[in-house]
Amino acid sequence: MSSSAGPLRAKAGHNTRQEILDAAAIVFSEMGYKAASMQAIAERVGIRPPSIYSHFQSKKQILYTVVEEATTNLLSTCEKSVKESPPSPGEQLIAFVKAHVYVELDRLEVMSVMDNNLFRGASINHALDKRQEKILVNIQRNIMELLRRILEDGQKAGVMDFKDLDVTTFAILGIIEHIPYWYRPDGRLSADELVQEVAELTLITAGFKSV
Repeated sequence: MSSSAGPLRAKAGHNTRQEILDAAAIVFSEMGYKAASMQAIAERVGIRPPSIYSHFQSKKQILYTVVEEATTNLLSTCEKSVKESPPSPGEQLIAFVKAHVYVELDRLEVMSVMDNNLFRGASINHALDKRQEKILVNIQRNIMELLRRILEDGQKAGVMDFKDLDVTTFAILGIIEHIPYWYRPDGRLSADELVQEVAELTLITAGFKSV
């Protein structure tokens, strides 16, 4: 995926803590957590490395904060979208999927770090302590359970026809969570076109039957 060239500090307005998190997400995405350094993060922001320690104690704390804030935002956005949608399972499924995809597209670098490493059990989990890992896994479980409830409601209402709840849940999440690895903002599909395509594909995956 492409990322903006030059230090983030070159942009108008300064929120150093957020700039560090944004820069770290890009560096982690491009280099991987192990290879990433405080020097690389600082250069991306446009500050000296010691300045980072005014906001974060370690690279691990930066990593945890990047993923925790992104995951919490994803959960709250999906919950809000579903709550504000019509009560029918089909509408709620579309609301969940669209909210999830828009979050993925809004922060491609952050979501690639989160999706690849947290949800697929890759290397950064080993960098986090058990307490941090438990918090992140619980938030992700809540996202998954929200989707499961929608699918269960659809099946009970007779408007969705799928064989296995777990398989269908993970299939839908897999479609969405892979987006940061192949989508390009300057590519063939606009964000809105992609969101609509994924929503329609999700309805097919869930065996949605219009009534």
